[in-house]
Amino acid sequence: MNIEEKIQSESRKLSDFYYPYYMEKRYPGAMDNFSATNTHYWQNKIFFAYKKWFERAAKMFCVRQEYDAEKLIQAFMLDGF
Repeated sequence: MNIEEKIQSESRKLSDFYYPYYMEKRYPGAMDNFSATNTHYWQNKIFFAYKKWFERAAKMFCVRQEYDAEKLIQAFMLDGF
């Protein structure tokens, strides 16, 4: 896997881990009634809305040895929005 492919896959991972935080803050309780189709729709919507930011974060962090997308999003969200 070359670096561009890695950045693309890691930016999607970052988006998928960010998704529950965003939905709970923006639409409290909405995720309780989501089907798989709704979940996929909203994950894509969030990814493409903030794609440049996820790619920028992936470029900065995915090349590091101890990088983990889930831990990075948790660290970003410690103080909330």
